[in-house]
Amino acid sequence: MLIPNQYNKEGRLLRQNDLFSMLPKRTTQNKNEVQTNLVSALNKVNTAPKYTPSVAIQSTALLRQQILLVESLVKQGKFKPHPNDRMLRTKDELWKEIKKIKELGIFSWDTEFDNLKYEDANLVGLSFFNYDEDSSFYVPFLHCDSNRNIHENQLTYKEFIEVAGEVFESPKIKKITHQYNSCDNQVLAFNTGIFVRGQYWDTLLFMNAIDENRVSGNSLKKLYSEFVLQEEGSQDTYEDLFGNLSFAFVPLDLAYVYGCKDARMTYEVYEAQKKILSAPEYKQMLQHYIEVEAPQLEVVNKMQYRGVLLSDEITSSLHDEYTELINSLKSELDNYFFVNFGLKGINYNSPEQLKTIIYDKMGCQSVDRKNPRGTGEDIIKKLVQKYPHYSILKKLLTYRSVGKLLNTYINALPPQRSKKDNALRGRFFSHGARTGRYSSAEPNLQNIPSGFNKDTGKDDSRIRNMFVPRPGYVWISADYSGLTSLAVVKPA
Repeated sequence: MLIPNQYNKEGRLLRQNDLFSMLPKRTTQNKNEVQTNLVSALNKVNTAPKYTPSVAIQSTALLRQQILLVESLVKQGKFKPHPNDRMLRTKDELWKEIKKIKELGIFSWDTEFDNLKYEDANLVGLSFFNYDEDSSFYVPFLHCDSNRNIHENQLTYKEFIEVAGEVFESPKIKKITHQYNSCDNQVLAFNTGIFVRGQYWDTLLFMNAIDENRVSGNSLKKLYSEFVLQEEGSQDTYEDLFGNLSFAFVPLDLAYVYGCKDARMTYEVYEAQKKILSAPEYKQMLQHYIEVEAPQLEVVNKMQYRGVLLSDEITSSLHDEYTELINSLKSELDNYFFVNFGLKGINYNSPEQLKTIIYDKMGCQSVDRKNPRGTGEDIIKKLVQKYPHYSILKKLLTYRSVGKLLNTYINALPPQRSKKDNALRGRFFSHGARTGRYSSAEPNLQNIPSGFNKDTGKDDSRIRNMFVPRPGYVWISADYSGLTSLAVVKPA
């Protein structure tokens, strides 16, 4: 590109040096000023609050690379903010929007956190949606740079409680969520002490309630594509966008877009679902959902929030007892297979090794057409009946059952306790079983051994003694199927 000639007032052509001389001179700092500014900048970094992840994170260098990759998603068109959505970074901004929600009486909300073990997770941010203004808002708490320095101008939990606590705890204001009883309320409660009331609708519970056999997936993105966009497939998942990067490291200008979108999608899925149940033929189902299903969520969340304690003394005693038993059983198995077949170093939990031993070395014939070389418990039980002279097969079953008690309960439950209060927490689902009963997972607290094992001579029901009430409390056992029964179990 040609640059036009420049002339001075007298009409003389200006040369390049003359042009530079006309620019304002840059002020230079002396060495003391430079040093002072550098020290000030370093102090600001060193004294800035640090983000403490609840799980292991990558090195700083790798974090920087991942953050750059996430930022590149903007160029790919993955992050397009809705014109009405924005971030709230001060108490005044939050209060202005919370007042509108209070008057509206209903809103959807969603959380962003950094750990799938919800009681240990940090609440990184929270979003909510105002349908009256078609606006979503994101409240950041713990976003930081790759050095874990928390960015300025983010709300603290205390500030959030002061402004929004009343709205979230009000039973009169309706809340709409996706997967409420699994994560959102848990993360919010453990970080802020706010226990949400007024749960009105949960898009995940809705799907489980009307279609327990659904196989196409109930993720928020999947439901949004199906109910709102009415197309196959789903929106980009968290993993698609961020991989394994903790949300705390997602840049704020991208994080608010993602958070706001989740709150908006939750409300739009709710509207689509409610429209379906508003049809005359679904009147009773809608009533049942609103009056029975949704109110249970608050009760279930209190159970999950409370958790249960374990006795270290009883757990340790059972560990020693059952470890001694399984070692004894292993010695018997090892000795038998070495003496009879010359085998050493057998892993009795390896299906491949057991196939070779049972069907090739011992010469057992198949007892199951669908699984001719199976090594599952049911198949080995059939082999025990078919080959009674192979008593070692029964010993193998006993070894496995003792190992299951150790690996599922005695050794496995204590490490799953929360770091915050040492309590064990399972998750409970009203539609996790086809029978209509509640189910439990992570860990399953409804399937604790309750019988005597005649093969080992051990009373496995003692594993239940690992669970103990908190000081000053007692266990109460109740059954509401048929006639109600009640039993009070005093602490040992």
